[in-house]
Amino acid sequence: MGIGPSGIARYDICIQKNKPCETLGLAPVGGMCEPERSCSINEDIGLGTAFTIAHEIGHTFGMNHDGIGNGCGPRSQETAKLMADHITMKTNPFIWSACSRDYITSFLDSGMGSCLNNVPIKLEFSYPTTAPGQAYDADEQCRFQYGVRSRQCKYAEVCSELWCMSKSNRCITSSIPAAEGTICQTSTIDKGWCYKRVCVAYGTRPEGIDGGWAEWSPWEECSRTCGGGVSSSVRHCDSPRPTIGGKYCLGERKRFRSCNIDDCPSGSQDFRAIQCSDFDSVSFRGKFYTWRPYRGGGMKPCSLNCLAEGYNFYTERAPAVVDGTPCRQDSLDVCVNGECKHVGCDRVLGSDVREDRCRVCGGDGSTCETVEGLYNHSLPEEGTDTLVQRNPKAGL
Repeated sequence: MGIGPSGIARYDICIQKNKPCETLGLAPVGGMCEPERSCSINEDIGLGTAFTIAHEIGHTFGMNHDGIGNGCGPRSQETAKLMADHITMKTNPFIWSACSRDYITSFLDSGMGSCLNNVPIKLEFSYPTTAPGQAYDADEQCRFQYGVRSRQCKYAEVCSELWCMSKSNRCITSSIPAAEGTICQTSTIDKGWCYKRVCVAYGTRPEGIDGGWAEWSPWEECSRTCGGGVSSSVRHCDSPRPTIGGKYCLGERKRFRSCNIDDCPSGSQDFRAIQCSDFDSVSFRGKFYTWRPYRGGGMKPCSLNCLAEGYNFYTERAPAVVDGTPCRQDSLDVCVNGECKHVGCDRVLGSDVREDRCRVCGGDGSTCETVEGLYNHSLPEEGTDTLVQRNPKAGL
């Protein structure tokens, strides 16, 4: 196909169900941190390829198309933006929709983007000071897309949609706006240039505004009434919201704390078992089953895997258990946002407090008692006997 290391193809990308080859890019949804799925293919259509690349990167962060299974699109209050399934005059490829922001937030909160936490190699890059539309005028942009004989059609507003002359001498468009800096003209502006899909006075460029954190929200209700639950609090980068290329806020967007850490009453049902039983009234492949937890090897500790009682199969009933669910039966660690988080012996999230050699939480090992004595009984023939029996409430 002629795909370079940058993932940009100089030929049409065509898939079987997409004739006549209108696909501009392909990427696995949610594959950002999976070595065999962290990639994208993008068709070279000139400067507009930048929109395709950004769109496909969005897919690798778990974003679906605006209007597909979400509330952003032509039939909703918010118009489709960069993640629209195709670009039209009514879409805005310069910004992300609220749905896209929700997708990437969920992706990062779930830990699926952990590979991005490393410190990258610092590369010095000199960004061009000339706007792309100044380096390549509208005619040149048309030639990038449609061949050396193409040129701009003086049709519609160039900053919102670039129209070009085709090989058959017809005006056509990919619904992609002209590059920023392209010369434009309106009824009120004699000479302007394109900026964020709008024709503004030539040489002007509104200043960007850096984002700032708002106050933390009140702590939410605890996820459990006993046994060690989790509560969360969030803050948003909207005081002010970053605009026109301003910097996004740095730091944690969501914080967690332990709550209701007292033991549950004796005889209480296992918390994971309660979550499995919630699906007893939900049809599975047309039938109803009684579900109980499945803790087999190889399972993700924070996904809800349940076994159908009386049947020889199990399935994942939910991608993540409720916050505060123990990761394993033999551990105090709990699940938060689908990830296993460390809990100290004091049952506090993120605590480093441990039991000392006397099995005292946070102790210094000074409370142990040494028990000494003589064992005078002989061992039975061809057998063993218990010499020491451990008291679960005491230390040795």
